[in-house]
Amino acid sequence: MVAGAKPCRFNSDKNERHAIGFAQTDNALGLVVSKNALRNSVHHRIFLGGAHNVTVLENAVYNTRGHSFLLRDGKEWNNKVELNLVARNQNEGGDDAGFLIRSLRNVIVGNVVAGSYNRGFSFQIEGSIKEPSPSGLP
Repeated sequence: MVAGAKPCRFNSDKNERHAIGFAQTDNALGLVVSKNALRNSVHHRIFLGGAHNVTVLENAVYNTRGHSFLLRDGKEWNNKVELNLVARNQNEGGDDAGFLIRSLRNVIVGNVVAGSYNRGFSFQIEGSIKEPSPSGLP
């Protein structure tokens, strides 16, 4: 369980790091990311890449740039992303969303985005699975 983290100004130089991230973890049965408060940072806050069976529950993300919640590769499945809040997601000139989802094989319920500069929710479900970069990060 990852719970109660409150990183502030994490990753201020946009160097592809994530406040909370799981890359190519496959089956993470029982992993829960819950009740974290992430604010004032750049790049993706909560990242799942190729992860299965993860619960992301009741997290709050405030005043950030980049995607706040990211299911990136399109091969994530059976994850639960529920009751999370994104407030003030901003990136002028970018195409960032509060939630970027590339696989519909997940449960996405009760999430809220307020004050997003571009998009609240982005479902990019176009044909193929995105191949991960060699480092496992976008």
